[in-house]
Amino acid sequence: MMRRLPTFALLAALASATLAVSAAGARKPEPEPARITANGFTLTSSAIELPVEEPFFPDSPDGGPKADTINADCTACHSASMTLTQPALSPEAWAGVVHKMRDVYHAPVPEEDVPAILAYLAHLPPKAAPARE
Repeated sequence: MMRRLPTFALLAALASATLAVSAAGARKPEPEPARITANGFTLTSSAIELPVEEPFFPDSPDGGPKADTINADCTACHSASMTLTQPALSPEAWAGVVHKMRDVYHAPVPEEDVPAILAYLAHLPPKAAPARE
């Protein structure tokens, strides 16, 4: 008489074998870039690695301003990375950016939230890039 394995045991063994095979070959070599030539021009495809996109602002690690307000207001339109990767700005320059977002781009930022946003932005650590005004 032939003994049958329960279905879940068979599926678990199959999943385990699949994971082992995929883990062994996880680092596949990069494919050759595609090339097309026409009328004396050659186009070559490229692969780029984009930076990690941080969707939300972190709280200040040193007990500075919390990120609740800036996350509630600013991430409705853009990720935190868009702001966190900018060159260092002075508090006055950040105020200009926040007011531009509200007045020109009509960002839904209540006036009473602006001081908390500016306090958070002014507390950002300086970047390697020089400050712009």
